[in-house]
Amino acid sequence: MKPRNAIAVMSDEGHLEKTRQLIYSAHTYGNWKGDYILLAHEIKNLEKLQWFISRGIKVIHTQLLRGYGLDPQNHVSIFYSKLHLFHP
Repeated sequence: MKPRNAIAVMSDEGHLEKTRQLIYSAHTYGNWKGDYILLAHEIKNLEKLQWFISRGIKVIHTQLLRGYGLDPQNHVSIFYSKLHLFHP
């Protein structure tokens, strides 16, 4: 069985354009042959994710992990949502 590799990128609505550029560059210029995963942080509008979905990119919706003393106003708290990779 061949091991599967993936590039996982987290983005909120404000950084979707940069995320598209990163994935496009990895595929086009980096010749990445593995999978892509988008951790869509608190993105409710599915139309904004259509570019990713239409290209077969796995989209995992994430939200702020509440109840752990994380302040939603603190921009660092978004990074804890990466834990969804290990426990969706």
